[in-house]
Amino acid sequence: VLAPAAPRRWRTHVMENTVLSFVTAASLGAEYVEFDVQLSSDGVPVVYHDFGVRLPGGIRVPVSHMTADQLNRVAPLTDHDFLARPRHRSRLSNGSSAGAGAVTGAASPAATPAMVGRPSSPLTAASDASSTGAPAPAPRPALVGASSSPDLQAADRTAPPAPHASGHTSERTLKAMGLDPVRHRNRSSLYYGLRDKLTSLAETFQRVPVSCGFNIEMKYPSPAEVAEGRLIVPDRNTYVDRVLDCTFANAGSRGVIFSSFDPDVCLLLHRKQGTYPVLLLTDAGTQVDADPRRNSLREAIRFARSVGLFGIVSHSKPLLEAPVLMDAVRGAGLVLATFGKRNNEIECVKLQQEHGVAAIIVDHVAHISRGLRAGNGAGGH
Repeated sequence: VLAPAAPRRWRTHVMENTVLSFVTAASLGAEYVEFDVQLSSDGVPVVYHDFGVRLPGGIRVPVSHMTADQLNRVAPLTDHDFLARPRHRSRLSNGSSAGAGAVTGAASPAATPAMVGRPSSPLTAASDASSTGAPAPAPRPALVGASSSPDLQAADRTAPPAPHASGHTSERTLKAMGLDPVRHRNRSSLYYGLRDKLTSLAETFQRVPVSCGFNIEMKYPSPAEVAEGRLIVPDRNTYVDRVLDCTFANAGSRGVIFSSFDPDVCLLLHRKQGTYPVLLLTDAGTQVDADPRRNSLREAIRFARSVGLFGIVSHSKPLLEAPVLMDAVRGAGLVLATFGKRNNEIECVKLQQEHGVAAIIVDHVAHISRGLRAGNGAGGH
């Protein structure tokens, strides 16, 4: 699946955080896909990685300033320098099985049965509230500045840029480099041709095969991010209610996991429902935050245990440097999942498997799947 880092963009031709990218990841062996959910200005849960969208024409607008209909009608440019916090960008594998093509880190299937998050009886839109005790639908949040501006309306009508060769490389230069200009142009056209529109959480539930589980990251900004991006943010209670309402109405038998860097969002998710596991995301000390609960793996473990969360999703870099930390998380009775660039290295994935990491979030699903199959004697094809 396309990662936000520009140097890696040509590894695939599918823009991330779209239905097309999720279906692609599942077809490559991912048992779960991970994506970010936030609220549009009219209170609809939408799927997008960054707090801001770069629209055709160069306009950059916070997601919280756009209605769901506006977001649904634009295909953003792949620009992650606007309020982007590049963390674990991409697809997840469930650690509950070692099925062919799955990226897994579980010591055994029995070790993390609840990781799947599948309810004991299938949920349907007609029975979700009564059978699960899910909160009643909350009214749409009253968000200041939610009306559509002329700039946004103009951006809606702006067509995406025409395909072009990467870096505007001339045909003569391509030939001098030993490259086929026709194939180069076709490659560029393919990249732009697989740009899917943004989508809502409900549409994602409806269009992605139910066999593919969802790891839903609740994208709630810190006070610093709100100030920096002039974001319009609903209160946490409303935000969590809207996402849970959508999930219970559409999930059915699909496996769902919730995670967030915001400890209070995790707490609300845990207290408002008991069907789906909730995990706290942590940078494990690789970034500094005003909230001490977000500044170290130790504080993440302490908080997760104190409120009864299912586990932790940690940046893998500190864990790979000191593998004993993986054992410490599991010793605290918490399920451990990881994210980070080094998760795209097969040897790092294998090391985490050896230490019982339950789930490993990766960018390059096919590459890791092939490597693990080859290591298990199943061949690399």
